[in-house]
Amino acid sequence: MAAANRVLSFRRIKLAEWQGTSFVVSNATGASTVFESFSHLWPEAEALCGRDIDPLDDALIDWVQKR
Repeated sequence: MAAANRVLSFRRIKLAEWQGTSFVVSNATGASTVFESFSHLWPEAEALCGRDIDPLDDALIDWVQKR
């Protein structure tokens, strides 16, 4: 989860565990979504921020390396 949060912070998205059985992603405006499988993280995060999260994006790589 820590590594995912480092990447997600680039788009101002945050991941948290919810009730020990699910996950929740939220954005800076307070919108959030709950999902049960970690495999749904990227589609849920992208839908929440309205943009693709490309792990090979040079700006994202720079962001993660600085954190």
